[in-house]
Amino acid sequence: AGTGKVLRLQIVGGDFNINYVRFASTALTFPLTVVNGTGSGNYVAGTVVNIVANPPPAGQVFASWTGGTAANFGNAASASTTYTTTGAAQTITATYSTLPTFALTVTSGSGSGNYVAGTVVTIVANAPPAGQVFAGWTGGTTANFGNRASATTTYTTTAAATTIVATYSTLPTFALTVTSGSGSGNYV
Repeated sequence: AGTGKVLRLQIVGGDFNINYVRFASTALTFPLTVVNGTGSGNYVAGTVVNIVANPPPAGQVFASWTGGTAANFGNAASASTTYTTTGAAQTITATYSTLPTFALTVTSGSGSGNYVAGTVVTIVANAPPAGQVFAGWTGGTTANFGNRASATTTYTTTAAATTIVATYSTLPTFALTVTSGSGSGNYV
């Protein structure tokens, strides 16, 4: 009654009594395949599904969700979001991008290389030239040094190419004059 369902029977070769007809309505489901994440399954069109990207591979970061219907993502730029299913099989994919690296140049020391921003790098000043002592590090961002006055320290990289320099100062010398004996000269 009012369901819009029509049953047509053709009876051939005999009489039949139909006492009961029951219509079972089964909602159609459609597969949602989530590549590089969770949320795959069979869903009725219009179902809001929680989707979560797998952790990114080393050196990469989640970029976005692709595939499916763009407007159906809660937030395609978020690793954990929702997707509203459609009346068709769909595949959506979590994509990743390589983290950018930035050059750290250590002059008169070691630790140079290309690093992702925020990497803590051990830096070591070269041995000072004769008659000099390590004076400190220059360049870079002051707050990013573990101890700017130490010849061996750390530096936390930034999202820009950076040059830091180990500096040295000359040791002061003092003249010593011995009036009765030997040993006169300049000493550190």
